[in-house]
Amino acid sequence: MLTIDPKRSLLLIRNANRLIGMAKLVDIPCLFTEQNAMGLGSTVKGLPVEKGKLIHKQFFDACRENSFLDRIPIDAHVVVAGCEAHVCVQQTVLGLLNA
Repeated sequence: MLTIDPKRSLLLIRNANRLIGMAKLVDIPCLFTEQNAMGLGSTVKGLPVEKGKLIHKQFFDACRENSFLDRIPIDAHVVVAGCEAHVCVQQTVLGLLNA
């Protein structure tokens, strides 16, 4: 499961935690991205981001970041959730489809 650029919203945090919890129950690995943390702020504290599972990015499409695609198995089915669906989520999904 890939959570893209989570923002500070109680509803988003609650729903993201539900998705993350379900992914852990069925042994689906989780990754997170963080868009321009220096300029936009870091990932919210209410999400259980494990060490080494956060990818910092500057591009809307996470696939353009160095070594991002190395973290996604070639034959993986990826569940994508996040904010800015019309930009970062869409661009990353399109990048995954083209990878």
